[in-house]
Amino acid sequence: EAVADLKGGRDEDNPLYVMAPKPAVRTAWVQLEGLDKAKSAPTELEAPIQRPVFNVDAVKAGIKERFGRGDILTGVGSMPLEVFDGDDAAEALKPDILVADVQCGKHKEKPLLVKAPVFVKPVELTVWIGNAEDGLVETLERFESEQKFQDVAAGGELQRANMEAGGLKPLGNILSLREAVEASNAPDTVLYRGYSFSNMVHDHQGFIKNHASGIELQTTRAIASDEAFQNAYGEMSLVNRGESVLFKEIGQKRKYLECDGLVKNTDAVLLNEAKAAPLDKHIHSLMAPQEGKVDKLSNVLKNPERFTSTPAGAIEELQGLKRVIPVLSGFFFKHNIVQQARSSGIACVRTDGKGYISESFLQ
Repeated sequence: EAVADLKGGRDEDNPLYVMAPKPAVRTAWVQLEGLDKAKSAPTELEAPIQRPVFNVDAVKAGIKERFGRGDILTGVGSMPLEVFDGDDAAEALKPDILVADVQCGKHKEKPLLVKAPVFVKPVELTVWIGNAEDGLVETLERFESEQKFQDVAAGGELQRANMEAGGLKPLGNILSLREAVEASNAPDTVLYRGYSFSNMVHDHQGFIKNHASGIELQTTRAIASDEAFQNAYGEMSLVNRGESVLFKEIGQKRKYLECDGLVKNTDAVLLNEAKAAPLDKHIHSLMAPQEGKVDKLSNVLKNPERFTSTPAGAIEELQGLKRVIPVLSGFFFKHNIVQQARSSGIACVRTDGKGYISESFLQ
C-alpha cells in the first residue's frame, strides 16, 4: 500500500509505527554438571557459526566444542548431553526449542544446566597391581579427566575383578571412567591392572621389564643404603623398617596421608613415592600445594599432636625432623619425567628390580 494512501505519517502528531522483530539471541550462559553432581563455572557460549538457528541442539554442539579441547569432555566421544532450563527444571529441553524462548541462559547467575555423563572433578580410585605369584599392591590412582583415564585404560590394561583367596579373578576390561567408578564402588569387585615381570613396558629405546610387587619397600630400603644418598644426605635410617606409613587427623575417619616409604637423617625425612613407571601425575601428587604429599607430611612434622599413624610408633620416629625431601622411584622412567621431576625439586631413583639402585638423579 502506498504511503500516500495511509492516514498516519503526515505529521509528527500522527506518525507511522514500525514493529521491529526481536533481536536474535546468539549467546547463552551455560553450566556443566557431571555424574559426581559437581558443576563447572558458568561460561558464556556463543552460537556456532554454522548454526543459523540457536536452539538447544546448537547449545549441545557449542558445549562439546567449548569443553572438548583439553577440558572436561576431552576423550568422551559422541556422548549424550541433556540441557535443562535451570537447576529446578524436571525435564530436559527438546532439541528444537529456541534459546530465546527459555527463561535461563540470559544471565551468568541463571545459566542453562547441561548434564553430561562425565566427572567434573578429579576422581581417585583404588587400583590393585601385580599378580598372585609376585604379590598384589594396592595403589591410589588419580584421574583428572576422561582423557587421562583413557591414556591409562588404552589397550585393555584396566579390568574389574573379584578378590579371591590368593589373588584376583579378572571379569572384563574397563572402558570408561564411569565404568571404573561403578566397579570400584560395587561391594564385590575391585579395579585391577596386572603388572609383573612377564609384562613389558615399551618406549622408543626398547623394552624394559617392569615389576610392581613390593616396589615401595624395595626402593625405600635401597635409598637408605645407597652410597650416593648417604653422601648427599648423611647417615640415614628407615622409618617403620621401610614399610608404608598412613597418617590420620585425630577425630577423622578418612586417611590424611599415605607414604610409600620414609627414610630419615638427623633433621629431614625423605618421602619416597614408588611407582612401577612414574608419570607426571605422580609428580603432581607429591608437589601439589597443600594437597600434595610433601605439604601434607610437612604439616604432620609441624603439628604431630594433631595426627595418628599406622603403625602407631611411626609418627614418634619423625619427632624433631623439620624438612621433607621428595623422592620419586621406579623401574622405568621416561626422560621427560626425570626432567620434570628434577625441575620440581624431586630426586629420582631407578632400581633394577633386585633391591639395588641402578641410577639416581639427586638434587
